[in-house]
Amino acid sequence: MYFISLLFALLILFYVGLLAAVVAFPELQPYLIYLHWVRWPIVEDWRYADAFGFRDGSVRLIRITTPDLKIIGGWHILPTELNLMVSPESDIARGASYLEPELNKSERFDNQLKRAVRVFLYFHGNAGNRATFSRPDFYKQLTAVHQGSHVVTIDYRGFGDSERVTPTEAGMQQDAHAAYKWIVDHGVDPSRIIVVGHSLGTGVATWLCRTLADRGEAVGGLILLAPYKSIPDAALTYPIVPFLWPFRGYPQVGKLFKEYVSQKWDSTVNIRSINCPLLIVHGGRDFEIPTDHSRTLFLNAVNGRLAHQKSQPEPLNIHPAEPQVVGDYEIRPISGGREAYLWTLNETQTPLKESSMPDQTQRSSGVKQSSLVWYIEVTYGGHNNLHKFEIVKDGIAGWAQSHRI
Repeated sequence: MYFISLLFALLILFYVGLLAAVVAFPELQPYLIYLHWVRWPIVEDWRYADAFGFRDGSVRLIRITTPDLKIIGGWHILPTELNLMVSPESDIARGASYLEPELNKSERFDNQLKRAVRVFLYFHGNAGNRATFSRPDFYKQLTAVHQGSHVVTIDYRGFGDSERVTPTEAGMQQDAHAAYKWIVDHGVDPSRIIVVGHSLGTGVATWLCRTLADRGEAVGGLILLAPYKSIPDAALTYPIVPFLWPFRGYPQVGKLFKEYVSQKWDSTVNIRSINCPLLIVHGGRDFEIPTDHSRTLFLNAVNGRLAHQKSQPEPLNIHPAEPQVVGDYEIRPISGGREAYLWTLNETQTPLKESSMPDQTQRSSGVKQSSLVWYIEVTYGGHNNLHKFEIVKDGIAGWAQSHRI
């Protein structure tokens, strides 16, 4: 009993010491938040993406220079339908090999990118790199959503094969904008770009779309998978790195310490200024970032497009067997089952803010901007396994088709 008490006391002292250190030295916080030093998997040569299940010749390595002259690495992945067919008559089946010259490969990819129907610009979560765990599997799903779907994914500075510097919010913002500019510079109209973020990457993606909207540039859409309200808010609920987790039951104390978190990524604010089609997806069994984060972002996104405020739906734990109007919202089971629930605004004669109106082409379609916000809650989805659920792939395809992206 004495040993257990001593161990518990030591753990408390360690936590208090760690908390004091990260408050006194905020430059330590990126190491806890981004976990960029977790370098897994170890990749010998980033040119060979077939090591992660991609077809040979379907992925090219790209290098992007940021405004502050940092070099970040990434992949450009071709649509599934452009993969070489395997048949008894093909060179692949006969065992023939062909090493495509790098110059020819770049020209082939550039030509295909200019003809892209859509390009998914993907920002991954913390730790690891763009090839970690389920990330490559999700890229493959995106390239198969519809014909002509390309994927561009990057590693932020300090991650993967990007320049080895400590990532910061300001630096990663430059990485995100540089990746977007790389796509546009290769002949893709912004309206054909869908920005995608998972976990940590949702803050990056939301910031990018808000920044572009402020400049009058509208991307085709934004997809957020397992998002968070802000890094300080996530720190209260994130059990993997329990920075502020012990204060989750003490809102006033937590609010005080949140002010000392140096990396903000405040999606709660940024999402209100975005007027492109938005899809939020969250797992009901996400124990790292609770669904409350996505529900709050959904509410803020809707309110950012309206001339008046909509309140949070009550009760919050709603899983109706039939479509049900709850307050200002309609919540319906997808496919009539329990696998997922779609939240949309129940709007009748809902006035829009003048500043949130889309361009002339979108206005002529008669689709209200508030109706372009979807939230899908996957009942049995976790934080890192959303890609395994067919409803997520089908939901993305249906959302893109409904909004003509």
